[in-house]
This record gives sequence, structure tokens and C-alpha cells, in this order.
Amino acid sequence: MSFIQIMEYETDRPDEIRRLGEAQRDRMPKADGVRVATLTIAGQIVAGTAFDPERIAERYWEVVQSDGPWQAEFRYTGE
Repeated sequence: MSFIQIMEYETDRPDEIRRLGEAQRDRMPKADGVRVATLTIAGQIVAGTAFDPERIAERYWEVVQSDGPWQAEFRYTGE
């Protein structure tokens, strides 16, 4: 079973978002396959730029489908 929760926040305090992600992770049952992470988008989302919504969606999907060692934070820089 898969469950994806997307929360969108605009803030100049990314540490607050990380803490929110950690709190979500701590509240989730300790079951196999349950993973919580944040994906920080380091720029303004604008179609036709490095921060095009389609490009961001592709990166997000890569994160969700990752088989490698899990990490709690991912960063999208437009590259």
C-alpha cells in the first residue's frame, strides 16, 4: 500500500518544514515501507524555467520511487 501526502508551504524558515517532516515521521507507525521526507524547492515555480512544474514533478516521482538508502530531506535546485 502506498500513501503520499503532499504539503505545500512557502516560508523563509526551511528548518520549520524539516521539523514538521520529522514530526510526521515520528507519528507514523514503524512499519516496513513507511518513509517520510521533505522535498525543498529552492526557487520560484514558473513554467518554462528550470523550476517548471513538470520538472519538479519528475524529481518528486524519482524520490518516491527510490530504492536506495532513504534520506529524510531532498532538495530540488533546478538542475
